[in-house]
Amino acid sequence: MSGGCQGVDSCPMEGFVASQVKAAFNIPEEVDVCCLLALGYATKPFKKYGGRFSVEQVCYGES
Repeated sequence: MSGGCQGVDSCPMEGFVASQVKAAFNIPEEVDVCCLLALGYATKPFKKYGGRFSVEQVCYGES
């Protein structure tokens, strides 16, 4: 997934163990970690612009 902002790429991540993330980054117990967002600069772009899927690809309407 390409963030498109200042050449920074991003990718949301899920499926991690929140307690381990909290321990690794000293996050207080009362704070919930619901997702992680990896940010960085790719050595070469995956594509020129990731863009967005068309509405037909992500929505279904029944008539």
